Amino acid sequence: MLEVETTAYAAGGGFCAGHGMERKADMQAIEIKRDDGMVLRGCRKDPEGTVKAAVCLVHGLGEHGGRYGDVTGHLLREGIAILALDQRGHGLSEGRRGHLAPRAAVIDDVDAMLLKARETWPGVPVWLYGHSLGGNIVLSHRLYGKVKAAGTVATSPWLILASPPSALLVSVMQIGSRLMPAMTIKNGLPVDGLSHDAALNRAYLDDPLVHPFISMLTAKDAMEMANEVISRAAEDFGPLLLMHGDADPICSVEGSRKLAAGAGARCTFHEWPDMRHELHHESIWPELAEEIAMWILQGGQK
Repeated sequence: MLEVETTAYAAGGGFCAGHGMERKADMQAIEIKRDDGMVLRGCRKDPEGTVKAAVCLVHGLGEHGGRYGDVTGHLLREGIAILALDQRGHGLSEGRRGHLAPRAAVIDDVDAMLLKARETWPGVPVWLYGHSLGGNIVLSHRLYGKVKAAGTVATSPWLILASPPSALLVSVMQIGSRLMPAMTIKNGLPVDGLSHDAALNRAYLDDPLVHPFISMLTAKDAMEMANEVISRAAEDFGPLLLMHGDADPICSVEGSRKLAAGAGARCTFHEWPDMRHELHHESIWPELAEEIAMWILQGGQK
């Protein structure tokens, strides 16, 4: 079963896919069965030589953990091990497509990832890295997670949407999240806003593990947690590396600006000029990956 899952995951990207990088044979498929019976699937990869740190990758809405091959490949070369788990309702994991809720269960899933990483690489500091909705999730995990990470990296986090929903849609979503929490709608994500690379944007559309859905409760949870993350920015939840492009048409950079301003010295904030939503698929990805690696290896110091 795991051999089949590894093949499928590689077809969807894999840690070492992207910009001509070949998939490595030592990518290992993993499964974690949650207390509610949900099976989450993904992969882990060891660097060559000494493991200096480990990163648990939390992907964004509608995608999967295999779409980060350039950045994870660089982290591996720097001695940082990678564990990426497709979130419930996404990728190879079980669950209704787009239903990544309730948030308490999702935070518990992140706890399980951290525990798995600690078990796999004992004595090594384990960091969280989340993008977009995954950024929203790792930032909320800082507030409510039981298993603490060494620090958190959030890129283009869902804090303030560039095109906020209307008051009517918010009301419908709030009612729907109570009556039909798992009901899904199209997420309306503008694919050309992912990056300046049209080929990578097309690859997103062609990826069999990508879907266009979001459930009522997932959306409600994300918006409520975004507000709480910003309102509690001044509290000390450990080191934070926050990165956002100022041309992001999906998640507004203004949310990250507010979080960084509130967090003060505990937050390292890098705003990338003219960059869109998926910084890891923009031309600056080598600099992005190097900054993440150095920040982690220096213990979250500026």
